[in-house]
Amino acid sequence: MSNKRLKGLFVFPPGWCTSHPYMSIPCIMPYLNTDFDIQVLDLNLEYRKYLRSKKHLSECYEKISKLYTNNSLLKEKYGMIYDFLVDNRHTTNEILHNINDFANIEKYIFLSYYEWELAYFNEMSNGDKAELLECKTVSELMYMVENEEVNYFIKFYEAYFETIGLEQYNVVMLSLAGTQQMLSAITLCRYVKKRYPQIKIIVGGNPITKITNRIDKKWKEVFEKAIDYFVTYEGEYVLPELLSCIAKEKNISKIPNIIYCDKQKIIFNEVDTRSVNIECVSLPLFDNYKLNEYATPEIILPYYVTRGCYWKKCSFCDHDFGYSDCFRIKSIEKIIEDLTVYIKKYNAKYIHFVDEAIPPNLVKKLCEQILENNLNIKWFTCIKASKMFTLELCKLMKQAGCTFVSIGIETCSEEVLSKMVKGINKQDIEITLENMKQAQIWSHCFMINSFEGETDKNRWETFYYVRKNRRYFTSIGMGDFTLSRNAKIYSEIENNELEEISDFSNDLVYRSHSATSKEESLILQDYYSSINFTSEFFTQYIFEREHLALLISEQEGFSNHKWLLKEYMDKVQYNNKFLLKKVVDEKLYLYSLHTKEFYVLPRNFEKVIEKFNGNITEVLQDSCMSEYSNKSEVIKFLLDVLYV
Repeated sequence: MSNKRLKGLFVFPPGWCTSHPYMSIPCIMPYLNTDFDIQVLDLNLEYRKYLRSKKHLSECYEKISKLYTNNSLLKEKYGMIYDFLVDNRHTTNEILHNINDFANIEKYIFLSYYEWELAYFNEMSNGDKAELLECKTVSELMYMVENEEVNYFIKFYEAYFETIGLEQYNVVMLSLAGTQQMLSAITLCRYVKKRYPQIKIIVGGNPITKITNRIDKKWKEVFEKAIDYFVTYEGEYVLPELLSCIAKEKNISKIPNIIYCDKQKIIFNEVDTRSVNIECVSLPLFDNYKLNEYATPEIILPYYVTRGCYWKKCSFCDHDFGYSDCFRIKSIEKIIEDLTVYIKKYNAKYIHFVDEAIPPNLVKKLCEQILENNLNIKWFTCIKASKMFTLELCKLMKQAGCTFVSIGIETCSEEVLSKMVKGINKQDIEITLENMKQAQIWSHCFMINSFEGETDKNRWETFYYVRKNRRYFTSIGMGDFTLSRNAKIYSEIENNELEEISDFSNDLVYRSHSATSKEESLILQDYYSSINFTSEFFTQYIFEREHLALLISEQEGFSNHKWLLKEYMDKVQYNNKFLLKKVVDEKLYLYSLHTKEFYVLPRNFEKVIEKFNGNITEVLQDSCMSEYSNKSEVIKFLLDVLYV
């Protein structure tokens, strides 16, 4: 190979959101373009299309039919869902890629229901075997990568690569964003290695870096059957060096941050956590991406103005693990230069600043320069609550195109905030949320339940605070505290009985002595997610968080819970377009996309459904009700069951 230019395929595997390309590969590509012939493939996007194909849906329905051979009602139910999914493939795709349709609340919710039913249909096609896909151990993973019956990724790869000759490549590289991609990634590695053993396979990404200390002898099977090298930490320097050694058939023992197997022994090369100088990096490359095919009507591109976290003290967090300890900021000139190219070269109208949190003073400079340079973009990002987010700054953000921000609030208890080492207090939270609300910027707040040492008093303090100030919380997402080995608080917890969640995560099965029960946790999560209608709408219908940016840009009323509720009641609540209907032998089969319930009713009830629009008086006076002696029971069913 030393006399030939190495040819490689750089893949982002299925299992991530599809609103825009993930940032890792575009950032590394400028380092590879000069010396190697590298093609990019976003299989995450291609898998999204595959799941919607009639062929795949038909195969799923065939499996479901066999599961419920002796249950005619369930067969009817899934037959109706199958017809709905097949018949609306093109309609939903048109909604997704037309900004006017997309911003129509009725059509967006229809699209959201389609996505939900699609995921549900795929899961149900595997019946009880669906849980096998969780793969908590390496042995379970290696069993599943060969299981064609349950693992849909195998059939997807077979169909996709049928016309693409993988034998042309010397190397296949995969970059992972999250552990949920582990099955799809290793399935692909096994698929390639089984058919083309000469191809070198490299896997990297932050999820691999985080579990480096957990890669032991049980991983030998992965190296033997699926991969050649793991790359850890930032790959901009290491990956070109590894590819060069592969191309020239040189020894790789001196390349840092590489894990591989040699003579039945797993080798860990020296760790080098040097940080990339982000001021000098080239513009991320999206040249080979099908940008118009992502799950949004306008092009969204990711961009980072910093790397790492400027605070990095939160005791529960390990998000910046793998970035080295160096927080880096690009110059404002570099940022504006890059964004200008994004707009001109890729026609980007929305920017997702994917930073851990942008400092308020940098947000101010960024907004001023966006306006001064007349950059016509909308954008969204993560921030840390701070008194520095004054009303003046929030209005400036809005003027410069900011549509929504995500904020790690975690708790509204001063005592717990101190234990978390958040570096904020309730005043920071209140000022940030109130000013964002006044500036008409959507604030999505992340919260943590049952943090180590949190008491019932602390929980009530948070509950009371959120309830009192619920007009400022546009949406809330709450989850139970998860303990990670990489978190600062890990060393402070004395517990010898901690269990691993899986071989692919550093998270542990842990509940503090003061944690709420699972039932209580679900009640709390449900309460916070429905604290107002904007939060409820976010939880129920926003299936890609990035969609908020487009919805708010097209209609600012989306961030006003009163406007949003009125739109929902007027256009969605009693809309029979959200009911799937089928008449068989004088029976009306009905499936509600709202409630996910299946009903068997008299055939003539179809007329009642067609007439009912929420007006009880009107439907009672209509001839469709003449056949019913107990009209109150019909109304009760409509209001309390069908349209609840």
